[in-house]
Amino acid sequence: PHCGVWVPSRMEHSNIATANALIFFVYIEPGAAELPDRCCTLSISPLLRELIIELSDCAPDDARCGFLGKILLAELPRMPVQQLHLPISSEPRLRRIAEALADDPADRSTLAEWANRVALSESSLARLVVKETGLTFGRWRQQLHLIVALRQLAS
Repeated sequence: PHCGVWVPSRMEHSNIATANALIFFVYIEPGAAELPDRCCTLSISPLLRELIIELSDCAPDDARCGFLGKILLAELPRMPVQQLHLPISSEPRLRRIAEALADDPADRSTLAEWANRVALSESSLARLVVKETGLTFGRWRQQLHLIVALRQLAS
């Protein structure tokens, strides 16, 4: 929710998002800001988040947008690179789900569908994921997708 994926210029990439995702793309001219030369996730401060939202509604000829863009370019390099961590459980059912999602990140099966595959109720699987990982199923899957995507971009 408060992070962004940084992809350096000239790196071929693509994205897939769920239907209810709210995503903003910010294109930075190469050399306009000192940013990492590799793909990574960046923490996004509340100020930077609001700048991005405001800039998404700006007309290109609006002088105010130029000022907001300069602030964005000054703030973006200050954002810390996040160290993504995916808690992996030794619990066999969760390992099976993690391996399946890593093999096929496009799999958008619901919690209920996964629960059925591993012979648990939806609520039991939800509790198991939180107990074993400390994350909700949706957040855990999102972290896994980010890690898989960043590895693919790096290779």
